[in-house]
Amino acid sequence: MTGMVIESCDPRDRADQIRALFARNARPEFDAVFERVYRRGAEQGLRSWLGVVGDRVMMHISVSPRVFTNGTRTLRAGILGDLMVDESQRDFWAPLRLLRTVMADVKRAGQVDFVLTTMNPASRSLFKAGGFKPMGQLRRYVFPLFGPYLAVARLRSGAKPCVASPVELGAPEFAARLPGLGSAGLWRAQATPEYYGARIPRQDYADGMWLRVGGSEPAGQGWGLVCRHSTRPELALADAYWTPQGAGPGAIALAAARWGRGHRFSKLVMSTLDQGGVAGQLKRAGFIARPNVMTVLVQSVSQVEFPPVQDWFLTAFVFSTW
Repeated sequence: MTGMVIESCDPRDRADQIRALFARNARPEFDAVFERVYRRGAEQGLRSWLGVVGDRVMMHISVSPRVFTNGTRTLRAGILGDLMVDESQRDFWAPLRLLRTVMADVKRAGQVDFVLTTMNPASRSLFKAGGFKPMGQLRRYVFPLFGPYLAVARLRSGAKPCVASPVELGAPEFAARLPGLGSAGLWRAQATPEYYGARIPRQDYADGMWLRVGGSEPAGQGWGLVCRHSTRPELALADAYWTPQGAGPGAIALAAARWGRGHRFSKLVMSTLDQGGVAGQLKRAGFIARPNVMTVLVQSVSQVEFPPVQDWFLTAFVFSTW
């Protein structure tokens, strides 16, 4: 760590050095991530923090601004991600110094209410020392796309059969509806058509399209974002919008399952907060909870009270840029 300087930058200004860090640490696929996410994200305020020795970038982490809304209020968040530490610096103290510098800078800027991130078990002690606390767990839920299972699941759930009509990701129809869509009062990421365009394709989402679920009237419709996996014959329900009057997340998931079976996928998966009401609806719809979990961490920045975990709709789609 001798001689290391921690600095914040517009990642576009240090693109070659950042990409070189990931490449020499066995992640050359970050090149595509940088082009798809970082160049566009920097225009909306995405910043990178670097640990630099001489002219060589040895550590990287970024914070991307994201607004969350429950339909009546908004909260400003920073999504912390893409932590990479050169093998020569993996001694706990160097990454901790980077993390603490990031949070000090974020708090000093005062532009967000909290910072969210996810962690793997190996980084638990790092984030704890950096002031982060567990918010909840993203759990992977799986629905086998087997005809009899689908029929029984629909009967047990009591959900009305809903027709799912495919709509292209960037279609004007969805773009026109998006400003008025939400998740029935739950806190969720506020998005634009450009946001979805920048997050697909990537490692777990080779492509995507919207399924419009329900009747012809907008108030009765639900929307589910389905994405094909890059390497596995599975379909992911990556995001969803619904209203109290229309098809809820369980009905949207079942409609997506029927659509996926018709297109010869073997399973439908969704990763969402295990502690939220959406997870309960997925279980009632026949989804099977898997042991795969990812902890969501939060650190408050402002004095705004952080909403309870059960009031959130979060999926894995919000976090990873890979």
